Amino acid sequence: MADLDPHSRAAQAVHDHRPVEAQYVRQGRRGTRIVWVLAISLALAALVTFGFWAARSPDLTATEQTPAQERGVARAWAQPAPAARQAPEPGESRAPDGQPASAR
Repeated sequence: MADLDPHSRAAQAVHDHRPVEAQYVRQGRRGTRIVWVLAISLALAALVTFGFWAARSPDLTATEQTPAQERGVARAWAQPAPAARQAPEPGESRAPDGQPASAR
């Protein structure tokens, strides 16, 4: 049985109802080919990620406000709130029952 290839050894052991050695039934192979495939895949994934980031970077920086813009927003919030009206203006919509909203 020494001249049989690994597949034949495993097949013969199954046929004889003997346990099959683990080295003959493992699916993956080791070697430099697998390392190259993994390294190239990792490099391509990094390149695609960097490409998407570079394409979106103008959009990301556009959302940040400059200090002058921040001061303008702060000034708008610092203004006092307008006074509340007590009665609706003529021609404004009324509540569903026909009464002005302030008459309730």
